[in-house]
Amino acid sequence: MSAGTQPPPQTGTTAALVQSTLVVWGSQLLFFGVGWVFVMEKLFKDYEVRAPLVRIVFAATFAACCTLFEMIIFEVGDVLDARSRWLHWKTTLYLMLFNVIVLLPFYQFYMCFAERDSAWLRRYRWPLAGCCWTVYLYFFWKIGDQFPINAAMHATGESVSIFALEPGMGRVGVIGVTMMAILSGFGAVNSPYTTLFFFLRKVTDADVALAEKKLLQTLDMLLSKKKKYLLAQRRVKAADADGGSPGGAGVGGFMRNMYSKVAVSLASPAHENLGILKHEIKALETVMQQLFLDLDELNTERERIKFANTFKGHYFNALGYIFSIYCVWKMFSATLNIVLNRVGGADPVTHALNTLVHRFGLDVDVTFWAPQLSFVFVGIMVVCSIRGLLIQFMKFFRAFSSSLSTNNIVLFLAHVMGMYFLSTVLMMRTSVPAQHRTIITAVLGRMEFDFYHRWFDVIFLVSAIASAGFITILTQMQKQKDFDNALWSSYGPPTSVRDLRIDDIRVVAALGDSITAAYGAKGVRKPPPSMGTTTEDRGVSFSMGGDVGFFTLPNFIQRFQPAVRGASVGTHRAEICYGVMCPPLQYHHSDRFNAAQSGAMVPNLHAELMHLIRVMKADSQIDFENDYKLLTIFIGNNDACLGCLPISAVTWLSPAAYELTIRAVLDRIRASIPRVVVNIIQGFNVSQVWDVTRQDPYCEALRQGGTVFECACAFLPGPAGPATRLQMDTLTQAYNSRIETIAASYNNNHNNLNLPSADFAVIVDPLLRDARVRREYLSNVDCFHPTVAAHSLIARGVWGNLFRAAEEKRGVEEVEREDGVWCPREDDRIVVPT
Repeated sequence: MSAGTQPPPQTGTTAALVQSTLVVWGSQLLFFGVGWVFVMEKLFKDYEVRAPLVRIVFAATFAACCTLFEMIIFEVGDVLDARSRWLHWKTTLYLMLFNVIVLLPFYQFYMCFAERDSAWLRRYRWPLAGCCWTVYLYFFWKIGDQFPINAAMHATGESVSIFALEPGMGRVGVIGVTMMAILSGFGAVNSPYTTLFFFLRKVTDADVALAEKKLLQTLDMLLSKKKKYLLAQRRVKAADADGGSPGGAGVGGFMRNMYSKVAVSLASPAHENLGILKHEIKALETVMQQLFLDLDELNTERERIKFANTFKGHYFNALGYIFSIYCVWKMFSATLNIVLNRVGGADPVTHALNTLVHRFGLDVDVTFWAPQLSFVFVGIMVVCSIRGLLIQFMKFFRAFSSSLSTNNIVLFLAHVMGMYFLSTVLMMRTSVPAQHRTIITAVLGRMEFDFYHRWFDVIFLVSAIASAGFITILTQMQKQKDFDNALWSSYGPPTSVRDLRIDDIRVVAALGDSITAAYGAKGVRKPPPSMGTTTEDRGVSFSMGGDVGFFTLPNFIQRFQPAVRGASVGTHRAEICYGVMCPPLQYHHSDRFNAAQSGAMVPNLHAELMHLIRVMKADSQIDFENDYKLLTIFIGNNDACLGCLPISAVTWLSPAAYELTIRAVLDRIRASIPRVVVNIIQGFNVSQVWDVTRQDPYCEALRQGGTVFECACAFLPGPAGPATRLQMDTLTQAYNSRIETIAASYNNNHNNLNLPSADFAVIVDPLLRDARVRREYLSNVDCFHPTVAAHSLIARGVWGNLFRAAEEKRGVEEVEREDGVWCPREDDRIVVPT
């Protein structure tokens, strides 16, 4: 036994030892009961406890921790016999060290394997837990080699047994003090931020009501989706049962089965909708969870604002300022300690009393009052430490109990609690007057107490600085979030389509061709492609995609209006038009309001519009008459691809015929679809595809193999090729000029037949007019259609141009050079020419 751990001289009788033992054991039983009640009534109140031993271990650890603090109070109050206190100090510390080094780590590993689904892990849980604990013990012990925890004894040549208190306490102290310093540094910065009403967010009842409305809207959508999913599941099971019935044998049965399957698929696309609905339900659940958290945060802030106006609120706010001053002083003191390499000597109470006597001339008996006030001060510290840690335990448990084993969480909390309180004993030693810390010093041996204080100051200061930066970043993010939510502020409803914010848009729709249908956007995994592997990836379409995680116009709008409807999702076989002929019944349910079809030309817009009006009116989730709608039209590329034909000047391919068709479609939109903004995207020179792919071996092989047959005029070889491509480009730019003329006639007052309407407007987007095609943006399906990356880039451009005047709209090259996505401000409107 080292000199520092010798017991004090015998000062009491055996009866005194028995009496003190009964007092300590009795208090431990009381503490055990408190810990048991805390586990059952607080942590496990709403959970099933399957391992009673877990409750016993936690309550016993809690009792031992409280006993440590009780012994500190006994030291200050000089309660019980000195030798008895020394003995109980030693016993409690050894039990705590065994608990945190051996029992709790091993039991945690054991429970991890015992509660696994794998039978093999459960069978070998004992040896597996033993191996894991051995590894844990190795790394735990190696910590002591990196810190001067026993430098004093090594300097004098004293040997230290591994079973002595010093090695275990030293290593536990390093971990625990580090943990205490991190938490204290964070608390020193976070407490003023969370307690002072100066930092309160401005939350009104209108903000809460709006958040509740958003949550209820999302909940209604989620319930509707789940209902549709269950009905679709039932129809699929019924169809599978009919198709597999034994009565269907023979030719007649085969024909009946085929008819039944065709009828079911035409009546309800349930088979293909199950995956889509499941995907949508998952996305809506994620959105609803975030909305619920936002609503809870708003309610909490609103309650804090109400509490701030009460007398009790003003009282706590004043205490918050006092505590803030203390936190600032603590950080300043830690900085001085590090710079001056000093460690505080006297306890805080004695230091404060000496300051009052020497600086202010007060007549105070320091010798008498220091022990009394120290007793109260240490008691307050003990109660606050225990209370604060239990509160944090409850928050931690509630946060992780749904995703992790409750038994393992409680064992982990017990482990943290043991290390925390053992380290607190090391740190509180200097808060005890020198005349009352003799036994504590004797029990703990010749440990480097100064090291732990210096280590605490360093980690505390680093944690405080890091926490300040972290909270600053979070505050800026919250301000940005509040700024975004300002789009939901209590503005009146728009008076017309010329006063629309982006959150006023409730419906998105589109007419167009294969680009809007996102033909081949995701490419094929194993090229070369075949007709059986070509698909439309409509969920990533720049103007209509609704798949989660992609840059698309509907996804941007959904950020500000979660209830927006109409976006297409998923992938399916291509819906192909053949010239001006589009076969009926091609549309899939997942297309939603994306009426575009691959291969479509301008004359096909009439059929697409008829389908769009029909599905919009049939959708019970939208208010067809009152919801504001954004309809994107991108058409003309397939028409231009026939521009080299001799008949192009006298058929529907001519610019004049193009204008007549577009006008007829817009007139029908205005007459049939109320409250709509039509965004027409001008075409690009498709002939560029020839230039960027003609020397690409892969693309050439596709064309020579007959797999790709798009745009004959663009890929005409030989000397006639440049002329045909020039004809295409000339026709495309003529179409673009006609689009500008058409839009002006609808938005200006010059034509009495087309007066501006409060329910209808036309926008022209020149994003792609001067676009330069690049090889990396072309799909490996055909070296012709845009990839997902291209769709994302176009979506960013279309989104940003919605908020820009005609003369300020940007081309796709400018958008590509920009970083990020345009974020609309509170007063931004969708710019409609007047």
